[in-house]
Amino acid sequence: MWRYGILLAALPIVAAVVFVSNSQPAKDTLWPSSRFTELDRQRSLLRGLEFIYASAKTPKNFVANGDDFLWCFYSLSAAAKDPELKRRAYEMGQDRAREWRRLYPHVPADADADVIGGLAFGSLSAALLDLPDDRLKAELVAVAHKFKAEDYLQFDPTKEPPPSDIPRNCKKCKSSNVRGTKVCKKCGEPLRMNSPYDILCEALISAYTTNQYGVWLGGSYEDVAQWVPKMRPYPRADDKNFRNSHDAAYAITHIVYTLNDYTLYRLKPEWLPEEYQYLRANLKANIQENDPETLGEFMDTLRSFGVDETDPDMRTGVEFLLSHQNPDGSWGNVKEGDSYVRYHTTWTAMNGVMQYQWRGEKVLFPEGLRRMRAGAQ
Repeated sequence: MWRYGILLAALPIVAAVVFVSNSQPAKDTLWPSSRFTELDRQRSLLRGLEFIYASAKTPKNFVANGDDFLWCFYSLSAAAKDPELKRRAYEMGQDRAREWRRLYPHVPADADADVIGGLAFGSLSAALLDLPDDRLKAELVAVAHKFKAEDYLQFDPTKEPPPSDIPRNCKKCKSSNVRGTKVCKKCGEPLRMNSPYDILCEALISAYTTNQYGVWLGGSYEDVAQWVPKMRPYPRADDKNFRNSHDAAYAITHIVYTLNDYTLYRLKPEWLPEEYQYLRANLKANIQENDPETLGEFMDTLRSFGVDETDPDMRTGVEFLLSHQNPDGSWGNVKEGDSYVRYHTTWTAMNGVMQYQWRGEKVLFPEGLRRMRAGAQ
């Protein structure tokens, strides 16, 4: 999902919604030939959730990625079919939302666009976990327009598509450089450019937040969506430029997420045929590459298109994820030093394994979808 990379907080405890269920998952196998049962699935998901919660309770992790942790707990509580998973994700989310509210009661006087974006995303997540803060929202609304679209999105989507000349921070000295710079002005190191697909992905999330929370973060969803046709055809998953193909994959999954309200609604494959075909064609490649993070995102987006566990590739993905969970409940490389990678890989793997409580068929941004299909007007 998204990394503005700031924040987090704690507030007095308020009454929590209680999800009641006396039922236990069936001990039957997931499907006739499966090695796993529904009880295995539930236990796996709850172990993964506990791993994420332990990471979120670590102060330095929460300060770095609190807004994203809140979205993780909210989205799991909103979309999961299993009542126990929903209940526990909600309770964990409320606990962390209280901490987030305690840490961030106001917009700092020196807040830049990244801080404002992170505060808006975290505050939206906390509000969805039933801990709104109208005062903080009013402060964000008042200050957000002090910055330009380029400050939030690195480009202005009313004027141009996601650009290919935005340099990444210098690999050697970590300095940032202005657009179009090819050699670091501080140390002379050659610079790598951000992928336009990565810029598109972040812009979609910012535009989604703008719409859902009402704080302007650089552009409307329709402004960003109009450029999706310009990004097609997507690079092959085996493209020699791994960064470009990897970023394209995440742009595709976030096109789906932002249109279906992060796996709350089903979509028709014919609405997004290029994206659907890309996900279908490259699902198993993530297994071959031992990439549970991308695999999980491909699986949950395909589920929203109606691909269920009667599908052989989906079954292969579920079996792979259930058989590759680490003893500590996580997925991915246990030696990875980046806490974000550790919990985010676990989160997306959970999304690949779990079943969803769909709320029907719906597109959150009908005009945005129309522009994705018709091109810029």
